[in-house]
Amino acid sequence: MLPSSARASPFPNVDGTDLEEVLGSKDIISPIHVAQAEQVVDTPKFGDWAIAATSAELLLEGNFGFDESHYISALSVLSATFTQTLRIRDDSISLLFSCGLHPEEEKKEEDDDKGSSTIAGVSMIKSLIGQLLEQHRSFNLTGLDRRIKQRLIKDGDLEELCAPFGWLFERLPNRLTLVCFVDGAVHYEIEPWEDELIKVVGCLLDLVRNEDMTFPVKILVTSPTPTESLQKLFDTEDKVSLLNACHIPGVL
Repeated sequence: MLPSSARASPFPNVDGTDLEEVLGSKDIISPIHVAQAEQVVDTPKFGDWAIAATSAELLLEGNFGFDESHYISALSVLSATFTQTLRIRDDSISLLFSCGLHPEEEKKEEDDDKGSSTIAGVSMIKSLIGQLLEQHRSFNLTGLDRRIKQRLIKDGDLEELCAPFGWLFERLPNRLTLVCFVDGAVHYEIEPWEDELIKVVGCLLDLVRNEDMTFPVKILVTSPTPTESLQKLFDTEDKVSLLNACHIPGVL
């Protein structure tokens, strides 16, 4: 069992605030965009991702542009609604990071840190770890200290943070399905955060594609506008896990 003092320390659980802000902002999002996002949910590719009994990945892009809501889109509401719905079930864990809600925070921390490019990626992975620890409090953490370097985690070493994230995944009960939402990814697909975004999403995709996983792991990455680097991660030799809403007749 994770002590409460450890649970509170290096891994902030910010998703509750993110959920509240996204769902509380529905009124400023274009009703047309909301309706269009709902149409995307009805597509076969999204349905396959949602109901798959095995691990699955999907990059969902829109063509919304940026209106008065700016950092929150209809796809943000979609991700938050799914996250909230899954959390009332006892057979799943849902993780959410809304990139669009944190750019100013990342910029401030980055300036304070003399231009470090790892701030965004570190914020993402720390938030996901914090949510994982909060939702599954019966982790046996024996041996974790031998696998990680506490100093590097404290210093915000992204590679070192990905290690305990994977370690925790491997110790989840196989009765669970873990679903991870990365919303508004295009907001981090800029310098100097792009490389770190790719590393974190790559880490998540490695878990999805790991055939040794004993339970389903699903990832949905959304973006209000088309991405570039992220598309390459989802376009593999054997499949294309990309749903570009711009190309669906009658949608967006």
